Amino acid sequence: MLVFLAEIFTDKEVKIGLLGLVLGVGIFFIGWAIILFIKKILQNWNFIQIDDVYQKLLKPHKNLLITVFSIVIVDLTVLVLPNNYWTNSLEIIVSLSLAIASSWLAAQIFKNFF
Repeated sequence: MLVFLAEIFTDKEVKIGLLGLVLGVGIFFIGWAIILFIKKILQNWNFIQIDDVYQKLLKPHKNLLITVFSIVIVDLTVLVLPNNYWTNSLEIIVSLSLAIASSWLAAQIFKNFF
């Protein structure tokens, strides 16, 4: 059933794809930890009211934010894969999804901001 995959992917391509996936997930979690760290520091210094900004702008769209960041990770993973017919088609679909999702998120945040 999956015999055609041997024609599309070589062992090296699969390793590169998995490496990209692992790096993408790692970057996501490192970015998440950095954001939490910065939020904690700013809360201790009381420079700005981070909670107000978070509660009014970002929290209502938390699921959409997660979706956009997930699509970014998938897009970065697809960019690492070697170019062939399958990855070119996938890159177009993922990039279009990212453009639509990020535009929708920006519109929603803009609407809440003003």
